[in-house]
Amino acid sequence: MLRRTSFFFTIIVTLLVFLNGCSGDHFDNAEIKGTIKGSNEKVLPRTDVHLSLMGQNNIVRSVKTNSDGHFKITVKQPGLYRIRFTGVNHLPNETILNLQKSANININAYLSSSFTNMHLSNVLIIGTFNKFSYADAIPMKKKPDGTFVATVPADSGRLAYQIIGPNPNHPVNGTESDYYAYDGSGNYVSVIKTDSNKQLVVFDPRKLNPADLKPRLIITKGPKNIKDFSEAYQNLLSRQNQYMSAYNKFKNAGHDPGSFSYNWDNDLEDIAAKIDHSNDTQVKQLLLLSYMDLGLYGAQNQNPKYAKELLKSTPATSPLWSIQPLDMIISVDATGKPKKYDSYLEDAKSRNSDRDVQATVLFYQLNKAYQSGNYQQAKGFYDQLTNKYSNSRFADLAQSQFAMNQKVAVGKSVPDFKVTSLTNPNVVYSSKNMLGKYYMIDFWATWCGPCIREMDNITQAYKKYNDKNFTVLSLSLDDSPKDVEKFRKERYKMPWHHAFLKGGFNNKIAKEFEVHAIPRPILVNPKGIIIATGIDLRGSNLEQTLSHYIINSKK
Repeated sequence: MLRRTSFFFTIIVTLLVFLNGCSGDHFDNAEIKGTIKGSNEKVLPRTDVHLSLMGQNNIVRSVKTNSDGHFKITVKQPGLYRIRFTGVNHLPNETILNLQKSANININAYLSSSFTNMHLSNVLIIGTFNKFSYADAIPMKKKPDGTFVATVPADSGRLAYQIIGPNPNHPVNGTESDYYAYDGSGNYVSVIKTDSNKQLVVFDPRKLNPADLKPRLIITKGPKNIKDFSEAYQNLLSRQNQYMSAYNKFKNAGHDPGSFSYNWDNDLEDIAAKIDHSNDTQVKQLLLLSYMDLGLYGAQNQNPKYAKELLKSTPATSPLWSIQPLDMIISVDATGKPKKYDSYLEDAKSRNSDRDVQATVLFYQLNKAYQSGNYQQAKGFYDQLTNKYSNSRFADLAQSQFAMNQKVAVGKSVPDFKVTSLTNPNVVYSSKNMLGKYYMIDFWATWCGPCIREMDNITQAYKKYNDKNFTVLSLSLDDSPKDVEKFRKERYKMPWHHAFLKGGFNNKIAKEFEVHAIPRPILVNPKGIIIATGIDLRGSNLEQTLSHYIINSKK
């Protein structure tokens, strides 16, 4: 089930390497050396390397490079490691190293500048004087020479600060600094030593002189499997970045962001070819995950065999899922038989070491139970998520999306509604004039992959039962009615009733029907009573449910 991004989910344990983080090969240590340079391929004022085990939030090692950008880290425990490179006024760069054998690795990392806009009009400053609060940021005054100035409080002989420019997610370091300190989040703070309780800060954007070069990571020395694994991960990040770049370009051109789409056909074909030719088990797993990951970015026509292969070859406990826990959900749903993987998901929730993976599965189970009308089970998942994972993004999402008042449930009357036909403005469909027949309300959208995967099932069901007092009312949550018109012209005819809900999930009817994710199918009987929802109306279950009610009602 999906909300604007694809969102969905047996266990076959074949690779002990991902179960316990080690293999049968002897591991003394792995030595990682290299250099970090900036976008102009020069050494930065300060750079650091951060190493963490996948599935764990804590940093295993954090090393400041020497004055020429060189570093050296010794790893004494095998496992799947994320290695992150950070530098002053540059965006972090990272890769993943699959360290299962003793190895000597050399990596050269080149970072891209976090500052590319030389024509600033508004600049803010935050620091120790306001506890680095964005809400209390102080505006800097622009001078005729292009510099920005502000006088701010200073104490304890030092002032630590950051500059907020066009991208608030990546603060810029000031051009006045005695030294830099890492802030723990991928950025740095500028530090000025001072004897005064006030400090004039001058920021000169011209001194940053950013070069517009893409980030790069080059492993110049190391085993082939480690290089291939890292390259596959770098390609995964590159595809995500190219999508976001295209999206931002589309949005900045004044187009409706909701109508943005991206064609992944070539990428899917390329990854599939690499999967089919890969002989390394771990690299192949990452390629499979990369293939399914595109579903989060709107990829259509993904081959379900790769979802099945990913779930078969990758244990639920694997740290690989920490790269993107939602890919487990995408894969389970893409198999077309999500129920088959209930035990897989349960194992991931109970035994995967990554709490983000656990919370992701729990949110999926909550959503699935809710959509199926099993509100008692949904309440249990909801309580677990909001109590045990209260700091999780999914706990916040659950609290904002799921109201446990069970307004739309089997056995209750369908909420009152009235919608205008998408094809004939003189025709209205309502809870009153739909009485007397079986009908399925289908909340959907053309951007929703799972919705589209249900089209064959709905089409076949409509053909079989349309002359047996049954119809379908599809309520679109798209950004424009034209999206539906185009879809029906080019993809599926959908020869039943249609209406458009302006505002999508914020539409009054969507809220009344507690639509938090789509597809959201609801079957109503001739008396206006809800008789089935959610999973009972998806896949092969749809025909079985309709047969149970419609055919049996005639006996």
